[in-house]
Amino acid sequence: MLIVCLIFLIGFASAATYYVSPSGSSSWSSCTNINTPCSLSTANSNVHAGDVVNLQSGNYGSQILQPSNSGSLGNPITFQAQSQYGPVFTRTDGPSANINGKNYIVIDGLYFYGGTGLQVYIFGNSNYNEIRYCKFAQSDSPGHVLKIDTSNYNYIHNNDFEATKVGGVDLMYDIVLKVATHNRIINNVFNEGGSHAFIHQFSGCYYNVWRGNTFTVTDYWTTYPGAPNEWISAQSSDYTLYEDNVLTQTVYMSPSHSVPIQLDALKYTILRRNIINNPSGWSTFYDNRGTNNQHNWVYSNTFYNGARWDSYNDQSLMGASGGDTDYTEYTNFVNNIFHTSGHDGVSWGYDDTMPTMRNNTVRGNIIYNVTDAQISRYHTSYTTAQAEDASPFGNGDTYLCLNGRGGTGNLCNLVSDPKLANPGSDFTLQSGS
Repeated sequence: MLIVCLIFLIGFASAATYYVSPSGSSSWSSCTNINTPCSLSTANSNVHAGDVVNLQSGNYGSQILQPSNSGSLGNPITFQAQSQYGPVFTRTDGPSANINGKNYIVIDGLYFYGGTGLQVYIFGNSNYNEIRYCKFAQSDSPGHVLKIDTSNYNYIHNNDFEATKVGGVDLMYDIVLKVATHNRIINNVFNEGGSHAFIHQFSGCYYNVWRGNTFTVTDYWTTYPGAPNEWISAQSSDYTLYEDNVLTQTVYMSPSHSVPIQLDALKYTILRRNIINNPSGWSTFYDNRGTNNQHNWVYSNTFYNGARWDSYNDQSLMGASGGDTDYTEYTNFVNNIFHTSGHDGVSWGYDDTMPTMRNNTVRGNIIYNVTDAQISRYHTSYTTAQAEDASPFGNGDTYLCLNGRGGTGNLCNLVSDPKLANPGSDFTLQSGS
């Protein structure tokens, strides 16, 4: 036991603070002095658990943050800006930060500007890493901005993603997860965003959390219309929690290129307490691609001003299906607010093929100030959505009722003013709501 303790204390005592600059040239032993910094490559080769590397301000150009060693629990390796956003990385031939098979690495306060789209890459079974208080801006080539691939338990928080698309180039995604589990993406700001989606989960992603993020579409690139197509998208990635996010659109986009939340073939996913504000098209779109959407919950969300930019075929929320052999089933849309829509409040079903929607529940929602039906079943053969206020439709037993008709009153959906404090900006409820 004594030997183990001595080894731990020696390792902890050796941890130190080092200084790096874009033009640093000192040895590793000398760069503990702020006036004699070393290069980033020297730091990459020498850092160990518990070390803190202060990056001084300046343009690091094509230099790569790529540590050779891992930190440990309670003793991460930290690369931090001496002044937030002062260190600027502008590499043009690959990611500016590579975390490959390393654990407990912290990147704090750096500025990733330009580059090839993919600016930070966490891959190769890299776990328990943290990206915080960084800024990502003006990516100008196809690809992604931050990617987590075959890595778990990483924490991406309090970062700023700005204008991550220029020149009409399809960036695809700001943050993408692939075969990644137990990651947390929390309290980030996404402004303008990639032309396909702000964030995306590919298949093989489970138990991830997207919480407290702010997504704002403030620009529309006419050279590549559709910016972004889906703001949050996921495909075949289950057991995910999306909560307390705010999604706002402030400019016109083609409604077919504006789906704030696109969920394809998911199971056991929760969307709760999110705010979807001013979308051109559908706010939430469930689609089946080769398998079923099952056992999902959408509750306590606020959908405001749906179909603001187009009055036809755009709903506040849509449960959808892609074919007559796959189902959206055992999904619950409960206790949401649907306030103001240029078309329907809730549109259920996407095409004429039934049974595609079965064993779902739509109850306890408040639907207010919609142009057409409060709840509708959409048919592609209809010129407008058809109201289905009381009875289930299709061959399943989807539960729907409106204002007490068709079921127990306290389970039904209400057409009533939810009394938002200031619709469009403050979505808290007034006293007595």
